Amino acid sequence: MKKKAFLLLKTGKRYSFPSFRVYFKPSADYKTGFIAGRKIGSASKRSRLKRIIREFWRKNFKAGDYLFILKEGIEPSGREKILGELEIAAERVKCKSS
Repeated sequence: MKKKAFLLLKTGKRYSFPSFRVYFKPSADYKTGFIAGRKIGSASKRSRLKRIIREFWRKNFKAGDYLFILKEGIEPSGREKILGELEIAAERVKCKSS
């Protein structure tokens, strides 16, 4: 996944939101990756955030390569805020991938 992550960073389309950035590249396969530094919180907080994002994204997309870079202000307790941003991100990505 490391090689794909660098490729997505260089050639993928980027969408920025207050809590995260998502890089997207059309593909027949489905891959989701995450970059989350220690400034976000403990390992359990980072894992919870990744589970929330992964589950939402899996329900809405069946193909493509995605890389999420989580920003420092993101909080797992703000689940509704994260889901709202994910819905907006999903609409933007769907418009560009069609």
